[in-house]
Amino acid sequence: MAERISGPLWGAMLAIYLQVAFGLLGLAIALGGAATRGMPLPVVGLLIAQTALLALAGWMAGRFRSRSRRLRWGVVGLHAFLLAAILLLEAVDPGLKLLTLVRLNVLLPAFVIVVMFLPQARRWFDR
Repeated sequence: MAERISGPLWGAMLAIYLQVAFGLLGLAIALGGAATRGMPLPVVGLLIAQTALLALAGWMAGRFRSRSRRLRWGVVGLHAFLLAAILLLEAVDPGLKLLTLVRLNVLLPAFVIVVMFLPQARRWFDR
């Protein structure tokens, strides 16, 4: 009988899928708005990068059942990059407040990183 995935890991998978869903929604809104006004080249580059990161995150969430140790550290690395990028963009913004850091685009990657360091994640991915 196959081992069942633990609750925190299910939560991490759900958080990644939520990130992908919200990212795709934001991408659709950005493309819709840019199609009506024209799109500058830097915006195209950012949309391509966002699409690649979303695809990678979705692929990683779909591979949780592979139980690969490299996947665990790939998830940690990707979400650490996402979190650092978000915090850097927020730090550059002059309107930075504590409440701006309590949003899903900050909380979801932080949650995934914390879950990947739990003993259940270590047991799941270190087969």
